[in-house]
Parts: sequence; structure tokens; C-alpha cells
Amino acid sequence: MNQLKQTIAFLFRRKGKEVLSEKEFSLSLSMDMHWFSPKESSQLIEKALSSKLLIKTEKGLKPNFDYKKIEIPSDFKPSKDILEYTEDVFLSIVNGVSEKTGMDKKNIIAEINRCQDELNIEIEAVALLLARKYNLDISKFLDDVEKIIVRRSEYHD
Repeated sequence: MNQLKQTIAFLFRRKGKEVLSEKEFSLSLSMDMHWFSPKESSQLIEKALSSKLLIKTEKGLKPNFDYKKIEIPSDFKPSKDILEYTEDVFLSIVNGVSEKTGMDKKNIIAEINRCQDELNIEIEAVALLLARKYNLDISKFLDDVEKIIVRRSEYHD
């Protein structure tokens, strides 16, 4: 998460702005800095939004932390690892369901656990099913959940 914060802070400092459009943010990552492809830049934006490091405003994307206080090494270049799954995907799904429904997170996790016992499938997949049940857009979680399940299956082979 620290590298993601540094990446966001770097771009906003470089641009000298408090708010950037999604297009400007993405183009800076891909065309200006050559750090990520346009598709990867979009993934990074989604990850930053889902982890609440960026927020959408009427004017564009804005850091949800004091980016001016983040230490950035002079040779900073983010690795593509920041696009990979982080342990917070499950909690991001739970938080999304909680925000959408007003349900307590403990109750959501309890419901996920009950369903997992019944269905005997990966807990992240159950969390996605529950999110769909409550009409939450799960598209931003699909890639991460797939990677988790594939990675887990590779360890069990």
C-alpha cells in the first residue's frame, strides 16, 4: 500500500495540482512516466479508489491523504506488483456491501462464513456472490479474486 501511496503522491506533486482528471492521471502513468500501460493505469486508479487512497470529486481524482508529507526516494519507480492482489480485497468487498446496505461488517462476514460452509467454495467467491445479491458492482474485484483463487490452487497442486 505504501508504494501505491508514493505513486499517487509522486504524480500529484509532479503535476502541481490538487485534483487530476482520470485521463490526466492515467496518461501521466503511461505516456509521461512510461511506468504502466493504459490498461494497467486504469487498474491502478481502480485499486486506489477501492482502497480509498483516491476519491472521485466533481472535478476529478483527489488523494485522500496528505500526499505532500509522503517520502518519495529520488530514484522512485513503482513496480508492477502494486497492481497485484493485496490482502484487503476481501475486506474491500465486505466494506462495499456494508456501505451499500448499511449492514454491520460482522454480520456480513458471518453471512459469508455460513454460505461458505454450505457451498464449500473459496471465501472470496462467496463474498462476490453476496455482493451481487445486494446489487453491488463486483467488476472491480473480479481480477483480484481470480488471481487469489488461481494462486491458492497452484499451492495445493
